[in-house]
Amino acid sequence: MENKPENNISPLIMIVDDNPQNLHLLGGMLGNSSEFDLSFATSGDEALKIILDQTPDLILLDVNMPGKNGFETCSCLRQNDATRDVPVIFLTAQGETEYVVKGFKCGGNDYVVKPFEPQELLARVHLQLELLNSRRELKRLNSELLRVNEELRSLSNTDGLLKIANRRYFDEMLFKEWHRAMRGNHFLSLLILDVDYFKHYNDHYGHLQGDDCLKKVAEIISSNLHRATDLVARYGGEEFAVILSETTPEGALLLAEIIRKAILQSDIPHEGSEIGSCLTISIGAAGLVPTIDMVPDCLMDSADKALYLAKTDGRNCSRRGNVESC
Repeated sequence: MENKPENNISPLIMIVDDNPQNLHLLGGMLGNSSEFDLSFATSGDEALKIILDQTPDLILLDVNMPGKNGFETCSCLRQNDATRDVPVIFLTAQGETEYVVKGFKCGGNDYVVKPFEPQELLARVHLQLELLNSRRELKRLNSELLRVNEELRSLSNTDGLLKIANRRYFDEMLFKEWHRAMRGNHFLSLLILDVDYFKHYNDHYGHLQGDDCLKKVAEIISSNLHRATDLVARYGGEEFAVILSETTPEGALLLAEIIRKAILQSDIPHEGSEIGSCLTISIGAAGLVPTIDMVPDCLMDSADKALYLAKTDGRNCSRRGNVESC
């Protein structure tokens, strides 16, 4: 029966017994199979010290020992994160029901009464090692599953081209931040940004270069957000949106101008623009303190109207929405 882990390292079994004859008997029985590595201790205290340097895969533990008895030793093992899952088989002459029950209550995995049949003990050892390997494999698979799920969650929340939040995640976070602002009675602000004459950009340079242009815009916006709670998302096409929690409308407009100027200073050529030779953006900003009689759409509408105003005012500018219009 194969019990070795995939790396072919033999399982380490610790035998804890204050009787040298028992240690010799068990060591010979388990050591002869050559499938186990063995370590020995003559007391619970000694075992706990040895385990600090090398954690066994299984412990055969006597009950009656000087210092900490077997039950106390097992309880200590279960309180330590490094040894909490190490299987413990009690191997003792104490076969009374109260002792057996106590052994399981303190964390034992099995209880064998002396004298024992060697083949039966080996079968119990093999079973506990198989169960241990199964638990380890299950833990590894669960960890892998969590990693894959996190990757999938990230992919589902991210725009594939720009590597920023997508519209679905933006809607989700706006809803969450809206209700957080309502509970905290603080401002929530929003920016909606639109690349000026982007259709002309695609017509002049082609869609591949248009994609590269949007990537640069996303990078510039992201680089000007310095708080963990700020979120930039692709709102749709060449439009972006930025959620700014605990930010006043004045603060949002100030950030909008910082981003607008950063785009302008990047000197991205835009020969198709009707307002200059470099890429520009128009930005609508809005902010409010949410109340129970409002919905997030009112913030979106206010920022949208501000963006429209920025476009009608000649583009390459930022405008602030009227909170009262919500």
